[in-house]
Amino acid sequence: MFATYRDALLELADAVLCKQDRVHMLAELSLEPEHRRGHGALYGAVNCGRIDIARLRWSLACLPLPAWGDGRIRLAADVSNWLRPDAATSPDRLFCHCYARGKGNAQMIPGWPYSLVVALEPGRTSWTLPLDAVRLGPADDATAVTAAQVREVVSRIIATGHWRDGDPDILVVFDAGYDLTRLAWLLADLPVEVLGRLRSDRVMYFPVGFPIGKDPYSSATGTRFKARCLCGQLGHVNTLAPPRRIVEAFGGGTLEQISQISTGDPEFQRAQQVFKHGGAALGRALAHVSNTVNPSRVIMYLPAALADPEPDTTATAYLGAVRQELSYAFAASDQPGYLRIRAFPANPQDFALLGAQAAAVCVLESFIEHALRLDGCKIGPRRSTTSSQGPAE
Repeated sequence: MFATYRDALLELADAVLCKQDRVHMLAELSLEPEHRRGHGALYGAVNCGRIDIARLRWSLACLPLPAWGDGRIRLAADVSNWLRPDAATSPDRLFCHCYARGKGNAQMIPGWPYSLVVALEPGRTSWTLPLDAVRLGPADDATAVTAAQVREVVSRIIATGHWRDGDPDILVVFDAGYDLTRLAWLLADLPVEVLGRLRSDRVMYFPVGFPIGKDPYSSATGTRFKARCLCGQLGHVNTLAPPRRIVEAFGGGTLEQISQISTGDPEFQRAQQVFKHGGAALGRALAHVSNTVNPSRVIMYLPAALADPEPDTTATAYLGAVRQELSYAFAASDQPGYLRIRAFPANPQDFALLGAQAAAVCVLESFIEHALRLDGCKIGPRRSTTSSQGPAE
């Protein structure tokens, strides 16, 4: 495990573990009974000693893992910060998010964040078995580094015989803040299950608009949308919501002709179901997007036949279904503080320009909300760049 200065490093480790209180300086460790060398050997071991990291990781993986009653191995991954606020010359320091320092407020302190993977023990205990540690750098992708780290740990667990074919999948627990969806994708080929803690302010909702177990795309007459999405699958928003899909589902005519069918027409019920299914698909897609970006209003640019339909016609069911699906997931209303939905007619040739303008407005509004501290950010006032001698030139 120790490539050089083996005995000195072992005695240094014994001194750290056996010291009764915290370590204030390296020199005082040489006074511990477990350290039988002088302080010169101690500094020599720290400066010139080397540890075989790969061998250390393999040795940790070979240790007996905590035994659970169901035979499942449980791992946990999280980031622990080594704060170095006064080490101005230390390389690759990052601002680490910390609590319970000073007045107990959240602070950003320079330090080194380490990604740790440990094996959890059964029962209500804080004791764990460390299996791996990786320091995160300024240019590292935390999710990619964590996925690669978990992959290597699981591979070593399998190689050492702790997990065999037929055993329960290894449970890997992550704290809030990890991209669980991406981690599950990156670890899909391993015998692991990803479990993560969600933030307390995360907005959750059930499948909108349809009871569990029911076919959301079948109507009372038994007809079904046969058109497929561009990716080749049924049920995506591109399968049901666009005007060309509505025309295909109805079986002929144009969007303007189908939208003008009134209540007295024998085709009214069938056409209304087509518009209702298309609007419901768009509403579900908007609900998923709203769950991520949390907008205050939704502005839609639609063909005139859908954005401004005639009263008592089939096209009125389209926007009604959109609002209904969003209302199932969020409080959508015209009242202040509620999610507002607006639809405006537009030409298909202008959709690209309108989309770019809408994206620019969203970015601008986010900057304004951040400047006014409306996004929950509680960063203090900026420090002045002027000195007592006058403004800097």
